[in-house]
Amino acid sequence: MNIEINGTTYELRLGFRFSKALDKVYKMEQDVGGGQKVEIGMGVTLLYSYLSMGNFEAVVNFYTAGLLHHKKRPTEDEIIEAVENIAAEKGITEVAEECIEGLRESGFYKQLLTQIEEEAEGTKSKKK
Repeated sequence: MNIEINGTTYELRLGFRFSKALDKVYKMEQDVGGGQKVEIGMGVTLLYSYLSMGNFEAVVNFYTAGLLHHKKRPTEDEIIEAVENIAAEKGITEVAEECIEGLRESGFYKQLLTQIEEEAEGTKSKKK
């Protein structure tokens, strides 16, 4: 998956570094008893949920994390501007769906995405 920013095409990598970066953005606090709490990274899981809602910030986080492997990478402002331009053309929902498709195509998250989607289907079935 690629993104063009200021006339340069950048390849995204959606592997471990991507996941690790997102765990720093999307985290939850878990009470483990005895007054102790631990932070748990929920990176790709919460990113997927936000992308499913067409959340602009999630799209920016997706691209930002996917570009981390580049030694010379665009700034956050440049990424935001590029996403704004793409969203103005296609709509943020379509851009978010492309991000989700990128996660699927990476193969790295196949099991996680299957689990998330099965849980979502189970929740929908229980509501009916």
